[in-house]
Amino acid sequence: MPKRAKELMQNENWILVDVRPQIDWCRKHAYPSKNCQYFIPLEVRDLRTFTKQAASLAIFPERVFSSSGYANVEENENFIEEVVEEGLWGEKVILYDDVGGVIGEEMMDFQDGVQTPSLMAIHELVARGFGAENIKHMAAGLEWWDEVEDFEIGSAEQMPMGM
Repeated sequence: MPKRAKELMQNENWILVDVRPQIDWCRKHAYPSKNCQYFIPLEVRDLRTFTKQAASLAIFPERVFSSSGYANVEENENFIEEVVEEGLWGEKVILYDDVGGVIGEEMMDFQDGVQTPSLMAIHELVARGFGAENIKHMAAGLEWWDEVEDFEIGSAEQMPMGM
């Protein structure tokens, strides 16, 4: 939950990490947080990605007019490198995305283990040897962070240097 995440950041030096695409982080993010994208906007560069984009738009036509600036995403092959470049490898991190999710006990209308970007990112980090004891997850995501009084929301016109 966002309240617990804020307590861990303030009292135990945990670092908040937003795994959403950079364009979404720039528009709105929990403050203070770093951004390491687990998914990136899909770039149409060949027939395969064109077909994926076209199929996505056929199934979800509302994405044509989406304010996100992209219609589909793909896994960021450089996710681990972004974590390392941010100096986060081995640090105590709390990952979040838009909606969160849960592992274990069902809560907040989430089914156990529903795959969200932040949960997938946690799995990737642990599989690569990050250390499960250094990773936490903000179950409610950015949606609930925004609902808690006195929690700051940041935005950026462009990505800071080094991100």
